[in-house]
Amino acid sequence: MKIYKCIALVTLILGLALCVGGVLMNGLDQLPGEAQKVTNYVKFKSFGKAKDVNLELGVDAHCNLDLELSALNGKIVYYDGNTIKVEGSHVNKDYDFKYNGQVADISFTGVTHKKETSKLTLYIPRNIQFNHIDLDIDASKVTIEDLQCNQLEMESDTSKVTIKHLLVKENADISNDMGDLEISNLDTYNLDLENDMGNVSLVMADTRDQYKVTKDGSMSSVHVSDASQVIGNKNIDIDTDMGNVTIHFKGE
Repeated sequence: MKIYKCIALVTLILGLALCVGGVLMNGLDQLPGEAQKVTNYVKFKSFGKAKDVNLELGVDAHCNLDLELSALNGKIVYYDGNTIKVEGSHVNKDYDFKYNGQVADISFTGVTHKKETSKLTLYIPRNIQFNHIDLDIDASKVTIEDLQCNQLEMESDTSKVTIKHLLVKENADISNDMGDLEISNLDTYNLDLENDMGNVSLVMADTRDQYKVTKDGSMSSVHVSDASQVIGNKNIDIDTDMGNVTIHFKGE
């Protein structure tokens, strides 16, 4: 019996040693997805790969924009100029900032460090109104002063996003995971809002009677005022899981 106990103990020790060795060799990226998530809008990235950037990019006035921001403090502003500009500090040196004649592809990731915070400011010329914007914000804190386009696809995951003015002439498809999303002035024709476990607060640019609102979410909190009648043909479709959604309209 003592021999079996010794064999079991040795097997257990070897198993633990292999697990620890695997983590050390493969890194934290090999841990399960939920274990890799870090709250407070922070995600760990590789050390020793940070740099400061100051770049300009010439684009057409009605091009498409693919924008991805991850693990940084960011700001998007409109300015009186002719090129898209970016100023960043302590961002990952592996970034995208290019234009192929149709799509402006811009992607920046922060590098976590105890003494440094990754920061990025994106300057957009006032004469640009993008045709289609694909916006992906991950583990970041981002403030957008203004953004204008015909079509919008936006995903926000474990982030805090504040948008002061958003004009989408046709369809806005917005998905929020576990973060906070606040839009102070949203002007769009069709809004498809999906919220998982986050908090969403919107103020629409038009009055309540201009929107038909449909909502789905039995375990969530959705606050939208009722309308005695709808005379407009704009649409808001809300699908939320366990999060909170509050929508106000012009004049409320």
